[in-house]
Amino acid sequence: MNPPTDDNVDEALQPILSDHEIQMLYNIFWGKSLNILDTVLDGSFFRYIDLAVNMPTLLHNEHLVILSQYEYFLQRIKAIKESPRRTAGVVLLGNPGIGKSSFLIFMLLHCLVNRNRVVWASRGDVYVLNPNGVFTIRSGTHLRMYFNRPAYEGVLALVDSDEKSEEPDPGLVHSRLFAVHATSPQQGRYKNWVKQRMAISLVMEPPTVDDMHALMSLRFPDCVRSRVEAAMATYGGNSRTIVEVFEFSNGVSLQEVRIKNSLQSLSFSQLEQLIRDPHDGDKNITHALIQSTSSRPPPQIGDPRYLAPDMMVHSFASRYIWKLVYQRFMDSSLQEMRRLFVSLAGLTSAGATRGWIFEAWCHDRLCQAEIALELTEMVRDSSSLAKGVNTRSLLFGQKRKFKIFPTSTRIADTKDTSKYYVPQKGNNPTFDSFLHISDEVGIGFQMTISSDHTLEPKGLRILAQRLGTNEHLFVFVIPTGHSFRCKNPPKHWMSKFKFYTLEVDFNHPVHEMDTSLDPEEPSDVDMDIMDSE
Repeated sequence: MNPPTDDNVDEALQPILSDHEIQMLYNIFWGKSLNILDTVLDGSFFRYIDLAVNMPTLLHNEHLVILSQYEYFLQRIKAIKESPRRTAGVVLLGNPGIGKSSFLIFMLLHCLVNRNRVVWASRGDVYVLNPNGVFTIRSGTHLRMYFNRPAYEGVLALVDSDEKSEEPDPGLVHSRLFAVHATSPQQGRYKNWVKQRMAISLVMEPPTVDDMHALMSLRFPDCVRSRVEAAMATYGGNSRTIVEVFEFSNGVSLQEVRIKNSLQSLSFSQLEQLIRDPHDGDKNITHALIQSTSSRPPPQIGDPRYLAPDMMVHSFASRYIWKLVYQRFMDSSLQEMRRLFVSLAGLTSAGATRGWIFEAWCHDRLCQAEIALELTEMVRDSSSLAKGVNTRSLLFGQKRKFKIFPTSTRIADTKDTSKYYVPQKGNNPTFDSFLHISDEVGIGFQMTISSDHTLEPKGLRILAQRLGTNEHLFVFVIPTGHSFRCKNPPKHWMSKFKFYTLEVDFNHPVHEMDTSLDPEEPSDVDMDIMDSE
């Protein structure tokens, strides 16, 4: 068998059909330039390529949106390939629906326009693209032996794992090829070959709001950025999920059912295991609840980590999903709750996750509080509010039922003094919860582990509407001994609210709870509050 060259096609290769999408891409882009279209939409700039070919793995079939991180990963993978370190390739990890398959097509296009030989592997099929055209491998050919020949030294193999595949064919990752393998974080799909071949693991982040807005806008031209941002804050960064939200009239209901079914099928011990190692569990559950990201910001050229593996960490896909998880297990025993917090604390070093853990702990404390809480008045100090010396003892008087309420809930339906209200909205910027001590006194709470904070006037207005009492209290719940300041809110809200801090000991015992968790159903929409929120 003759070795493959630019001018010679060996007998192991056979041409593919002229109407195959890979052949059509080859015909359009081999040795040509990429026609990248620049677009500004709703104040956001994005780029895309009109492929003129229907690609089943793309969200828009014939359009490839160039997500903001694509150029970064293209250059980083190139640097890893050209570095003196001997590595067989890269595994590109990330949740489903964040653009990994699209990125491989982006890399394929760069190979085509630069006339570089490349191997494309997707859905169990393997293709060789070279100056003579596009070829598939004849059946019976031993891929590992074939690609282990000198002619394929360092040739890119772009490998896209589908939902059913495990590790890639050994011929793609245990040969002279340089593999770029895109897959979900389930270790059974990549762990062995990465370890054996000293491959570099890179972690792709979920799309930004601008990226997601671009993806949605090509499909739904009337889609506005704020709605995309709200959907991502609620359900996470899976583009397939966000498409369902906008495409189907019952899209939101579909996601709610999916999340709640995932939670209902979990025991507490399964939840703990999911937190420790999410991608060894049921993928239908993990994809609905868990999001994987890099532990640190992307390293840049010159940073030693630029050519080294990324570290992957896991968190709940959104703050809203975390609230549902917390509600699901809120009535667990003290011991189980503490185990959950320990598991979450080891989940990632990200501040957001630590904040969610602290918030959940505080919700628990405030729901079951039957004693007087010691509040410390905040006073103006130049441009900020700071902790003063005056204190106020506030008697809660009763345990309260934990209630997650949607924004469509009427103001009149969030007045029950026996309930502790938590907004469903995942990106609420101002308050985490509120309750009514009586018809005269209402309190909004913001849990924070930050040392400084800024209040949004819009959020204060919404909270004031929800409270509707003569006396409005705003309480920052912070860890005991924590240093904290808040930028002065506008003068109107300084007179409307009284501001306090409440210090809580994160290790303080939590009493057993007997809490009703009846689901809060939306009632008739109060148009004023909907306009406000």
